[in-house]
Amino acid sequence: MVLAKSVPLPAPALQMLPPGYDRLKYLGGSDAAAVFGVSPWKTPYQLWEEKRTPRKVDAYIDPARAKFFARRKRQEPVVAEMLADEYGIEVTRLSLDEDPNRYIDPQWPFMAAEIDFEFRMSPSVRAAFPERDDFGAIADGTELNGEIKTVHPFKASEWGEQGSEDVPIHYAAQGMHGLGVTGKPAMLVAALFGLDLLVCFPVMADPETIAAMRLKEVKFWFEHVLAGVPPDPVNFEDVVRLYAKFTGRPVELSEEAAIALQVIGNMRQRIKSAELDMAEAEWRIARCVAFNWGLPLIEGDKPDVPVTDNAALMLEGVQVGSWNRQRGTFLDQKRLAVEQPALVKEYTIEHFYRAIRLKKGK
Repeated sequence: MVLAKSVPLPAPALQMLPPGYDRLKYLGGSDAAAVFGVSPWKTPYQLWEEKRTPRKVDAYIDPARAKFFARRKRQEPVVAEMLADEYGIEVTRLSLDEDPNRYIDPQWPFMAAEIDFEFRMSPSVRAAFPERDDFGAIADGTELNGEIKTVHPFKASEWGEQGSEDVPIHYAAQGMHGLGVTGKPAMLVAALFGLDLLVCFPVMADPETIAAMRLKEVKFWFEHVLAGVPPDPVNFEDVVRLYAKFTGRPVELSEEAAIALQVIGNMRQRIKSAELDMAEAEWRIARCVAFNWGLPLIEGDKPDVPVTDNAALMLEGVQVGSWNRQRGTFLDQKRLAVEQPALVKEYTIEHFYRAIRLKKGK
């Protein structure tokens, strides 16, 4: 198979994906960013690992992540109203949980895209971006893609000026993937900064970029996902995940790796020494407090300071610190294992990892 010369399938050009589709069987927009190594959330290896892992029906879902996406989904209808009010953009279709706007690629059935919203080019849309002649040249009535992003104000520096194409690269990759699947000539990235500032970025479809992306995604799917061959690791976490289950064999270190191993050893020694220095300094402060409060010393010259009292640490009449009581809790794992072994077994998750250790005296 020559991937670069494959011919698109005939009409119908697009097929809608069912609401309950399994993401593990497709490459979606956010996956495209990972394939290219520009995703802030996962590397190509982590994406491969995800696609190769069977999904469990009762798989754990991170509550914080689920809450974030649920909140963002609730804001999308609000953004659609803002688009109409502020930009004259009438949304013709909005992707909702009960009616998602998902498409499958007509050429490669493993490619899919969820389009947040769709709209048509019109004089009012064109008037909202007077400096974008390329966007304005699109004929009235043409269906276009739309992406909705909620942006924390602290991330505003990652975005360009209103009306430009300057969006974060992982969002650009996601959008280009969607344009490749749907065949639309352009998209509009609607970014909601905070709660009430909506900034829009018209992005034109770039045929060369889309072709290169699709080729790389096809290669990733066939040469890695289907073949079961992991892509090269790109960071230390990837290496750990890749070799976690290997029993290991001797490896002759390069000069660079040997120096790095020595650096790790030296840093661990400095950390251990700093921890001892910290413990001694804390002990001296505790002794000073006990002496000032007239408290006895026990257990080898350790001050018996009541945990219910606080200490304001003064220097020449000025407070420079404090030694306050703290409340903490911990789980009695030994007792839990004895009294509730079935519960412990149910919530125990096995994982594998690798730790770098140095031989003493080597």
